Amino acid sequence: MSPSEAKASGGDSIQENSDLVQTNLFYTLKTRQNRGPLRKLIVYSIVMAILPISGFFLAKGYIVSRIGVDKKYYDLVAGIVAVLLVNVVIVSYIIDAFSEPADNKAEEGKKTK
Repeated sequence: MSPSEAKASGGDSIQENSDLVQTNLFYTLKTRQNRGPLRKLIVYSIVMAILPISGFFLAKGYIVSRIGVDKKYYDLVAGIVAVLLVNVVIVSYIIDAFSEPADNKAEEGKKTK
């Protein structure tokens, strides 16, 4: 298929639409109203990456050895601590997301209906 045939059949419209989606996503993330939620998502993503791993090694190295757990269970107990920390991060993100103020436009739409 030649470039002129592809253009005639609408081949460029697919490329234009994908560029439009990328531009709109970038624009959406740049808008003032989305800065807070985006910042919150980035912070919780970093915490999700750091907290369980550091909790695993802290539990394995210091906490587990001091509470008298047998050495063969160090990894198991440290893994349980890491899983609990993941759940704490997820629950705190959910609570934080639901405690955000509602969008004014959505509230106005509900009031008028």
